[in-house]
Amino acid sequence: VKSGVTVATQVTVTADYLLLRDTNDVPMIAKTVSETCTITTSGINGLEASDTEAANTWYEVFIYAKADGTVDCLMNADGTAVTTVPTDYVYRKRVASVRNNASSNLIENWGFNGKTYIAGFAENGCRVLTGGSATVFTNVDTSACVPDTARIAIINIEQNSAVATRTVLRPDGSAFTYGQVIGNGVSANPNSDYAEVGLSSVQIFEYLLLAASSSV
Repeated sequence: VKSGVTVATQVTVTADYLLLRDTNDVPMIAKTVSETCTITTSGINGLEASDTEAANTWYEVFIYAKADGTVDCLMNADGTAVTTVPTDYVYRKRVASVRNNASSNLIENWGFNGKTYIAGFAENGCRVLTGGSATVFTNVDTSACVPDTARIAIINIEQNSAVATRTVLRPDGSAFTYGQVIGNGVSANPNSDYAEVGLSSVQIFEYLLLAASSSV
């Protein structure tokens, strides 16, 4: 799945096979899928007819199919039910979440095996924390960069301080006493690393900074 890559208003979905299901969980396999959804189009192969595009908003992308094998795509506002499905489309599969920016252009991202990767995360407003210095677990809101259907986020940590520190990440909530430690705590060598962190609540994780001599 690619969004905003070639055309700022389009999402393309390609797959050798997709397993779709109807409301009774009856399966249907769609082969050689190659579909394009245009968010400025209303209805099938565009945005659900009852929706209106809003800026800085997440949208879900679905592949729909008829019993005769016709395959198309449809988008709708994330977190809302699809209420206006064109006639005879009985099978569906959610394949991605995409987001537009303040100009209502789709942010460039790629989806693969259930994960979404945003291109140029800083340029696209996906820096979720700047200058964080908390020494107790503190919430970080990722809603600008992570869809509300996600339960794991891939976080890039950059420690630019001259003070020797490590960063600890964990899912939000006091039930999680410990977290994963990022960085080597060497002040002369600012650290940059990636980590996967769970999201217990929608789009939220926690972080804190540790002195090099501390332990978790």
